[in-house]
Amino acid sequence: MEVQYKDFVARVQRDLTMEQRQGKYEQWKDYLNKKTTRRALLYFGVGTVILIVAIGLWAGTANNNKSGSVAEGEFGGTTWDPNDPLEDQDDDDWTPHGPLTTDDDDYTPQDGDESGDGEDDVVLPVEFIDPFPLSRLDPVRDIGMHSMDRSENLSPHLDTDRIGPNGALPTNAWYQNLMETPNEPNQLNRAYAVPYYVDTVGPIPGLRILPTYLVAAATNVRVAHIGDHGLTLGIDYDPTASSTEGQEELVKGYSPLQMTNLGLTMQWEAAPMKSTVVRGMAFVTMMYDVFSSTFETTFPTVASGVGLAGDPIIDGDAEATLTCDNGETSYKVTKEIQLQTTTADFTWLVFVSEPVHVKCFKPDDGGFEIQVVQLLTDVPDFSNRPLILRAALLNNCTSGTNRRYCETEDGEPNPTDEIDAYASVLRKGAGYYPGENNEVHFYASPDLKASTLVFDWDVQVMESYVNQITEDGDPEETEGGMVVDVNPIAESRSDPLQDNSLIDEHHVTFALPHHLDQLDESVLTEPRICTGILSGQACLVKGAAWHVEDRLVPVKYRAQRWPDPAFMPDLIDAVQEDLQFEMPWHYEQGMGDTYFSAKMLARQGRVLLIAEELIEICTKYYPTGWGRMDAACKDTKDKRPTSEDIRVGVEKLEKDLSIWIDLTSSTPLVYDNSWGGVVSCGCYYDSANRKCKNEFPNCPSAYDSYLNFGNGIYNDHHFHYGYMIYAAAVVTRFDPQWGVDNYEYIMLLIRNVANPSDLDPDFPVFRHKDWYAGHSWASGIVRPPFPLGKNQESSSEAIAAYEAIALFGDALRDAEMASSAQKAVARQLSIFGRILTSTEIRSTDKYFHVRQKDEAKRIYPSGYTQNVVGILWSTAVQYTTWFGNQPYYIYGIQMLPYTPVSEFRDDLEWTMEMYDKYADACNNDPNCGSWALLQYMALATVGHRETAARRVKAMPPSAFKDAGGNGHSLTNTLYYIATRPKVKNPITLPQSDINADAQLSGSSSSAASSASSESDAACGVGTCTSEVLNAIADGHTCRSRIHWMTTHESMSDLEACAFISNEYPDACGACNPEGSL
Repeated sequence: MEVQYKDFVARVQRDLTMEQRQGKYEQWKDYLNKKTTRRALLYFGVGTVILIVAIGLWAGTANNNKSGSVAEGEFGGTTWDPNDPLEDQDDDDWTPHGPLTTDDDDYTPQDGDESGDGEDDVVLPVEFIDPFPLSRLDPVRDIGMHSMDRSENLSPHLDTDRIGPNGALPTNAWYQNLMETPNEPNQLNRAYAVPYYVDTVGPIPGLRILPTYLVAAATNVRVAHIGDHGLTLGIDYDPTASSTEGQEELVKGYSPLQMTNLGLTMQWEAAPMKSTVVRGMAFVTMMYDVFSSTFETTFPTVASGVGLAGDPIIDGDAEATLTCDNGETSYKVTKEIQLQTTTADFTWLVFVSEPVHVKCFKPDDGGFEIQVVQLLTDVPDFSNRPLILRAALLNNCTSGTNRRYCETEDGEPNPTDEIDAYASVLRKGAGYYPGENNEVHFYASPDLKASTLVFDWDVQVMESYVNQITEDGDPEETEGGMVVDVNPIAESRSDPLQDNSLIDEHHVTFALPHHLDQLDESVLTEPRICTGILSGQACLVKGAAWHVEDRLVPVKYRAQRWPDPAFMPDLIDAVQEDLQFEMPWHYEQGMGDTYFSAKMLARQGRVLLIAEELIEICTKYYPTGWGRMDAACKDTKDKRPTSEDIRVGVEKLEKDLSIWIDLTSSTPLVYDNSWGGVVSCGCYYDSANRKCKNEFPNCPSAYDSYLNFGNGIYNDHHFHYGYMIYAAAVVTRFDPQWGVDNYEYIMLLIRNVANPSDLDPDFPVFRHKDWYAGHSWASGIVRPPFPLGKNQESSSEAIAAYEAIALFGDALRDAEMASSAQKAVARQLSIFGRILTSTEIRSTDKYFHVRQKDEAKRIYPSGYTQNVVGILWSTAVQYTTWFGNQPYYIYGIQMLPYTPVSEFRDDLEWTMEMYDKYADACNNDPNCGSWALLQYMALATVGHRETAARRVKAMPPSAFKDAGGNGHSLTNTLYYIATRPKVKNPITLPQSDINADAQLSGSSSSAASSASSESDAACGVGTCTSEVLNAIADGHTCRSRIHWMTTHESMSDLEACAFISNEYPDACGACNPEGSL
């Protein structure tokens, strides 16, 4: 116990007060004493039983191994090792909301929790993780990939020569729309930095910040703004200059200087000025090289499209005001200007880094401009430093005349005391701004139970301003020079967890709700200052860096408990059937899309893993001579799959996967020279001739944005390649040599979606992940950019992708023949895969899974009445999908695929709240089809395993071929149902479920006959059987395609049958009313 206590002391010493520490220590001692006592009583009370079971296990295992059954390590030696810290994770106490104490009497030890006591074991202190490249090989020159160049309309619109050592460009970044500027920027080139929108199309060249408000309806919420209400920091000519001859029009174009996951630094063409835009920024910041010759005719300017409501206040003195007299008067400003606008009803604070003289103008087209016309500084080396202007919205409801922005229920002005408190925070924080080298640092405990993300804002200091606001008190300690990097993180990256007390009380950034769940309340401002955003309330957090601590979700190949013995016979029957699965012929040749083909590869991986587990349960742990599992194993002895069955299945999966990843497919993966990434060449499949109409180097993905779900423009890469990586992880688990031999091919996929290092010049860092938001963005280089910004539909497939990366790391780490360098990479994949998975789950649970019943957990406005988000945009949430707005699509796309990590993804509280809506949608719509499989797995989660299994078994085989089910199998579906924990208070089934069960209890043959007759009548030809209607035609059944044509294209049944039969003759031709093809 003493060692555990010391570990805990080391973990909490960093940032707790003495009183807090003492309380924590006493709490921990009390906890350990209670735990030790409980365990002692448990061991004493059941010691005899354990001894008997152990003897039985030893005897059974010995006998089974002698008889040639599957033994430990038979498929590559990657079975559970109780001494491996990566395996020893507490599984049952993880929750998206923090530690959870469970009382699960259905729990069985799996992969490392030998005790199975569900206790919260000690978490080791976190250690710094320094990312390094997953591979040093060039994809084209060294690995042998084909490469392609982009058509002009899909090439980068950037001056890429200015962008750091990493030549690859972001494609899915939160600020991507700001980078999509072919010439002059437009209103689509904007980003939601939170809480502001930012764009570059204000009245003058520069950066404009736009306060926002929300518009909510039952099925959507969006962030809205009015362009003229924004405030721009930029440059302009003197509006009253006597001569404008020779003045060129000032362009608004810009180029990126620095890109990180947290921010984008932009340099303008019209003048040497730059701005760093970061997530959560409370201020907009512009830095000017005022000693450039450009500023002989232009001036740093603050501008807005709306007028002033009274004279601005200078330096907080209500008696010192600035009159907007078209430049007739020059005013001295030492620290700030406070101004209020008319139509918008905003109050702004504008800060200056140096004492300046300003003038105010009223342009002919309305609004105002305040220009810096003279610097007043006696700092000798000022020419080495920039002039800095900063601005922040102080009050979005100053007088209540523009109620759309008012957050008070009655539209009354914001309380004066709250505004005064916010003004104080802004004035103290204005002297500290984020630098260009903002980034996220990673820490993880050796046992991979915990992580810490450090959001390093690279804080810089405006020295003259800071000295001005503290001259009446003790001056701040700063180094010499106008702009001082006082952040030890920037100077020494070795340990960002150390305190930076100099600026921790001053620099502020807005945090999202999921951050606030994990940050200590001591970092919040006093009083707490929050503002409404799309995802709830964003609140100001102090600090040069945030330390966001997290419990990592367990990531394993198997569920947290064994299947219930009652399901073993059905499971074993399903495994035997699913081991015979054959990929469609064109997928076996590497033709077609990379999404549905990859789902089928991962499907087979799950079947093999489950088959292995069933064999192991019945040969390694049983027979014991008693118990339900013993009886189940005995009854299925002659039906169980064998090691030979698994070997054959692994070889088949190796073959089917290899053709996609080893560059030999008919639709090869190619390297994109323009952006830096791996895309599918694309295939226009000719079903009649069973081949692609195109061949490399004719790659339609280079110009066809719609092909293959937009794979060519980096849409959904983590979905597509995540399934492939999962299959690769499974193969490597069974055949480590294959994983080693194909290491670089698999690394191409992982580097493409989750490259952790900016030292890899061929791929951007963490392509999809938004570390600030916590979740990923699926949409890529869309032209023109979406007005709502980036989006992600399937949060669950993002989670599965990162789960796959962790599992591949685990499998490669266990490969004895892997080199030391490969094992180092494997360790890194295990770490980052888990961090990616855990953060994705937390944000999914917060922003995709919507609680309506508990007001305290509601994120979106009450006008949004749904329990799920179908598509989450940068600036909107929508209750829909890209392929339809049926509720079962919307719920289902957030729930596939089902893997062991899904238990942590789908919180029981949320699943219970949303289940009725999903069930009603499916039960009342015959077109739900395969999407009901996901409903049934949710049904098992909420306490009805037997009912769920019965309904799954009644599904036709075609359900596992259609869009909602073709990544699943009967095996995996029953396995998930069978491994659900018992629920003490199962949900009461909705009436639609009761009716569905009553129908199921009727004559299945009668129902099948009725369905067949209905199908025949619909197409008018006897050859159009249910089997044909359920056949898959490029990802969808013939039946669903015919139905879609009748409902969306206003075709009659016969017209739809003829159309689809001609479009997909191989699959649907028998339904042609003009005769079978």
